[in-house]
Amino acid sequence: MKIGRVSSLQVFKFTQIKGRYPILCLLVFSLFCLYVVTGCSSTKEEEGKAMSIPFQKFTKIKGLHLEKIPAQKIIFRDQQSWDSFWAEYGEGTVAEIDFSNYMLIGVFLGKQANPGYGVEIIGINKSDSSILVYINNYLPNPEYDYPSVLAYPYDIVYFPKVEGEFEFIKYDKIRE
Repeated sequence: MKIGRVSSLQVFKFTQIKGRYPILCLLVFSLFCLYVVTGCSSTKEEEGKAMSIPFQKFTKIKGLHLEKIPAQKIIFRDQQSWDSFWAEYGEGTVAEIDFSNYMLIGVFLGKQANPGYGVEIIGINKSDSSILVYINNYLPNPEYDYPSVLAYPYDIVYFPKVEGEFEFIKYDKIRE
């Protein structure tokens, strides 16, 4: 074995590896760096971020007279508020909700000129100071010819009970 100087050409030949191995190593290293940069934040930073609240569409609504409900956003925190709403705008048996663990949000657009209008609750986040409710407000696509039928768009969701002030953030979107 000969010990001596190593030329840069010899180092290049030694590090030159054929196949997919170098690409795989580079990919793994890049992912690790990305994880370190984005995934390792301090707990103080995380405290300031909003936490997503899981929610589901509330579909147990039979007998609700949508034509009577004006455009509004309603938060139902207890059985009394839900019963009061149902007495004014519904008929038949009121849907049962476990208000000790859950609450409802309803977004109603009121009377609209055609079914091109719509509304959808797309997210609920809790921050330190408030609960943010994100809404897609769908507008008719001018390229479509909608039937001249009155529509009463609404969306109601239920989610685990939370405390705080609600803030609604609306995104206007043209129907696709």
